[in-house]
Amino acid sequence: MGTLERIDDAGTFHVQWDDGRNLGLVMGADSFSVLSPPAQTQKLYMPMTATYYEEEDGLETDVTMDSREAAEYAPQIIAALQKERAQMEREADSPEEAGRA
Repeated sequence: MGTLERIDDAGTFHVQWDDGRNLGLVMGADSFSVLSPPAQTQKLYMPMTATYYEEEDGLETDVTMDSREAAEYAPQIIAALQKERAQMEREADSPEEAGRA
């Protein structure tokens, strides 16, 4: 087990191994697998506020909702969090994205 530190221009995966060693992995020459980060639970607590941005006449203004107003948008907030998480998991599973993180 180890942590990917970087991918160089030659495509070598430079890894900091849990045993303290550093060793590069080469695609096609070395066999390895990439593990996704552990899932995290996010909880929405009350009272809370939500701030969003509106654009009016070319100007952005921030609008803050109190917990009652924000609770009405709970399904949309949860859907947005799930969409963001799915995107992050797809990027983590893609070898091309590993070097960009």
